Amino acid sequence: SACALTPSQTLRIAEGESDGRIAALNEVVLAADPALAAYVQALLADEVKLAGGRAFIVRDGKTTDAASGAVATLPDGAEDVVNPNRVRRELESALAALKLFSPDRDERAKAIAELKAEADGSAADSKLMLIEKAETTETDADIKAQLAMLKAALLISSTDKGRRLAAAQLLADSDQPATKSLLLDRLRTETDSEVKAALNATLSTVASRLAWGERLGVLFTGISLGSILLLAALGLAITYGLM
Repeated sequence: SACALTPSQTLRIAEGESDGRIAALNEVVLAADPALAAYVQALLADEVKLAGGRAFIVRDGKTTDAASGAVATLPDGAEDVVNPNRVRRELESALAALKLFSPDRDERAKAIAELKAEADGSAADSKLMLIEKAETTETDADIKAQLAMLKAALLISSTDKGRRLAAAQLLADSDQPATKSLLLDRLRTETDSEVKAALNATLSTVASRLAWGERLGVLFTGISLGSILLLAALGLAITYGLM
């Protein structure tokens, strides 16, 4: 597929130290350029080679320019791109973030699940703007709610106090057991008293909501088990009555 990336961008993402490559990747990710997905997939598949200050994609014996997508001839002495584990993780995270704009609902839901596993670290701030953009364009109510929770999970690990307070407010609407675990983990490392108080208040709200869900579950289980025992008792009563 044709790319809309510039030669400089494709080269910076594939060449140099890990920090520089990740920074270049995050810059392009923020633009949500669809062309980036094809290039990232090629990098993850070890199909990208460098030569003469340019990046090329070699797939099924055919060579194309990584920036333009035009058919090209691979220069002699082209070198393979080596992706350290850290860079590979960032590439996978970027690919998941770009899938937030997929027309396939299941693919968007899967992308959210993948990003939840990386709701901290350096990738948090770089993906936040992309998640907010996806949230504004999302039409599915369930996916939109999941995006809101993902955004809160990213915000809660931010170094900015205001963001952590905003995350505490967003998470108060959650009814997921994972939210309780997230809040407990954050409380163990939180040092700011105001943020800690907000997190504790949110934890109480979420725990109360989950408790009601557990009570309803126990009630439903009791009714189900009771109905089974009642049917067994009625069957035995009829059998012994006939005997």
